[in-house]
Amino acid sequence: MPGLTVTLGPDAPATLSALRSHALEGVSSVQAGSAETILETPRAAALLTAYDSYPRRRLVTRDVLIFVEGFVDADDAELRRIVEGIVNSDSKRQEEALRELRTRDGEFVLLVHQEHDGRTWILNDSYGHLPLYRVDRGSGTLLSRDEAIHRIAKAADGDLLIDENMDLLPVATHKQWLIRILHNLHMGFDRRGQVADSRAMAEMIWLVEQED
Repeated sequence: MPGLTVTLGPDAPATLSALRSHALEGVSSVQAGSAETILETPRAAALLTAYDSYPRRRLVTRDVLIFVEGFVDADDAELRRIVEGIVNSDSKRQEEALRELRTRDGEFVLLVHQEHDGRTWILNDSYGHLPLYRVDRGSGTLLSRDEAIHRIAKAADGDLLIDENMDLLPVATHKQWLIRILHNLHMGFDRRGQVADSRAMAEMIWLVEQED
């Protein structure tokens, strides 16, 4: 299955090498498959297994790498601004950026890596259209598609602790679904110049956000 695989921990480079050797098995049915190294550091590495036309975007801002698997409804400037908030040490700015990202349409996995301190963020769209599954190992963590994890485990002679109840990265709650729908209505009314309807949606969003 095409997709992003991320390995975190002290053995990230060695794991990346093993992943690269076996990655194309995941896209064996695709004629023009490729394995692209997205990130390679002593403690974090990422590989994208995909066919040539598979949607992806790579940006670098200051010392931050931004990589999007799939599609997110944000241009480069908007995405850089959102990511600047996500990596910010101010928790309020970070929460605002995460809230904005959750309102963006698309099917995506967002990988953000900050070079100077080695921190890595992995976020998906609110609906989890491109889910990642987690395997925790003694030396680190592996995030990938379910099928890819089992292929990697086989290639590693079973040297991965596979939990059949692996957790997905968080997906939207009912409240988040409702807020996103209201945001879409708010933007739609605003673009049409329907001021009263736009203000009504803004008030509804505020009311829903106050609910526990």
